[in-house]
Amino acid sequence: MSQILRRQIDAQLSSLRKQPLEKPPQGWLRTLRKALGMTLSQLAKRASISPQSLQRIEISEENETIQLVTLRRIAQALDCRLSYALIPNNSLQETVDAQMMKKAAEIVGNISHSMHLEDQKTNDPELTAQIQNVMNDIKRRKNISLIWEDN
Repeated sequence: MSQILRRQIDAQLSSLRKQPLEKPPQGWLRTLRKALGMTLSQLAKRASISPQSLQRIEISEENETIQLVTLRRIAQALDCRLSYALIPNNSLQETVDAQMMKKAAEIVGNISHSMHLEDQKTNDPELTAQIQNVMNDIKRRKNISLIWEDN
């Protein structure tokens, strides 16, 4: 189930990951208000708040301390919709695969260290094969949450 969900989310976010949308230096609210030629007082009236409150809200957005409910309310007054998303730097599957590799290497490394202490050191090709075996075992179990556990 989670693999299907990862594929669906990756598909939705792939275009956003390719062309990241950066917040303007003064924030979206102030930038859009000014682009629309709207004064602070005019937008404040549309949002049914005082100009001083709107000014604090714009500063709050610029400082990234704004609450989403407030941002949505002012966006509506600007005739905008708020789209909220966390955009992974890599595909979700790539993130899971990398973490799975890291976890498998950690497990094999712990075993290898114990074997080395007993004069049963394994060589690099054997370690690589063991890491792949651990990864295959994790995939078979279909319980990938264990890859996020700290030892």
